[in-house]
Amino acid sequence: MRFKNYKNSYTNDNRIYSKNEMLDMTVREIKDRAEEFIAQHRVLGLPDEDELRNSSNVIWIDEYTRDDGTKVSGHWRSLPNVGISQSGAPTGNAVSVENNESTDYEQESYDSEYDAEEFETIKAAQKYEESEEYKKQYREREKQKSIERKDPDEIAGVKRGEPKTFFEMMQQGVNPNYQGENDYDDKYTTNCTSCTVAAELVIRGFNVEAVSALIPEVIAIRPSSKSAYIDPKTDNECIPDIIYIDEIGCYEYLEKNVMEGERYELAYNTPTEGGNDEYDRVNENRAHVVLVTRNKDLGIIVYDPQTYSVYENKKAKLMLDSWFQYKKQVIFPRILRVDDKSINQKYINKIVKKADTN
Repeated sequence: MRFKNYKNSYTNDNRIYSKNEMLDMTVREIKDRAEEFIAQHRVLGLPDEDELRNSSNVIWIDEYTRDDGTKVSGHWRSLPNVGISQSGAPTGNAVSVENNESTDYEQESYDSEYDAEEFETIKAAQKYEESEEYKKQYREREKQKSIERKDPDEIAGVKRGEPKTFFEMMQQGVNPNYQGENDYDDKYTTNCTSCTVAAELVIRGFNVEAVSALIPEVIAIRPSSKSAYIDPKTDNECIPDIIYIDEIGCYEYLEKNVMEGERYELAYNTPTEGGNDEYDRVNENRAHVVLVTRNKDLGIIVYDPQTYSVYENKKAKLMLDSWFQYKKQVIFPRILRVDDKSINQKYINKIVKKADTN
């Protein structure tokens, strides 16, 4: 995917220069960095600022001063590809390990947290096998939850069938038209809010997939946003909780609060100028939402149903740390438990459609 895990072959660094940034440089600066620009151009060209802002594979670093007094201007950096994901067309494919080269800060995190022996254990765990007895017990629990949630019999013209486990949903996939983030005209690269809801509905037994493009009203980016979910006890639209990452790490919060079998949406934004408060100062073009659950054997699992990427346990921590390590770059992440919530009938037909079985 464009920009992800990029490293400049001349500097061995993951900094990405934009066309706009280069145009603002002096002739001397361009001459001094000529080899660096040439190395980037061979791989990425010179993307403009809008392209970088609209990519989830880069992060903006504010200007800062090093310990020696050197000022470093604000700039873009590539994010690492540290996850476990499906390759090729997602539907029906097995989950496989991506062996991409690590960026410097990803490797530092890896080396400091666990050794090669544990990494081999993680890779061996990716079979995601579930016994028939487990599936039977799971479906019985989900059917009981369905009654408590007041699930409808039909959504988007699709009648409710047998519930699926989280891993069965992953194998099926809900965004079959996704062509990768380098396809900039493809609206299936900006439909994360639809994908998370579609994935939850597949688990509930509805054979649906996500519609194209961003549906901003279905994820609570701000407390005033609409929600795809309703509290079955109060019939009110659900507002997610804020994770205060200055007080506790995002992964640490999940470890403490997410119980086995529960399912959550996890969303974040980067800030922008203006706005009356912290909730208004967000850049909705750089927002994303994923799913979180806990598995007895694999621990915390973060799954992106838009791109079919899945991160478990320590991999989940690395991914979340890469999201939030520059804390000034995100508005407080928000989390909402969804497996115990009702579906908001006002918006659901905007969010999903009957799955294409061809």
